[in-house]
Amino acid sequence: MKAMERKTKIDRYLKGIYNLSPKGSQPYFGKDPCECCGYAMGGLRHKFTGTMGKKHTADIKEFSCCIDCFEYLFV
Repeated sequence: MKAMERKTKIDRYLKGIYNLSPKGSQPYFGKDPCECCGYAMGGLRHKFTGTMGKKHTADIKEFSCCIDCFEYLFV
């Protein structure tokens, strides 16, 4: 997937989610689609959290993403 296409998909899937933070746990193999870009193939997944609003006191939700999205978001 091209970088610009990935950015567009990430922006669409993570709309309204702020304060992203990696969980710091080890990557794991997952068969579910990536929650950031929707990539359907299985592979390494990383966990991260985000708030459902701009305030730090908003509801926190846990997500998983593919290695490419993780590098795009956090590296």
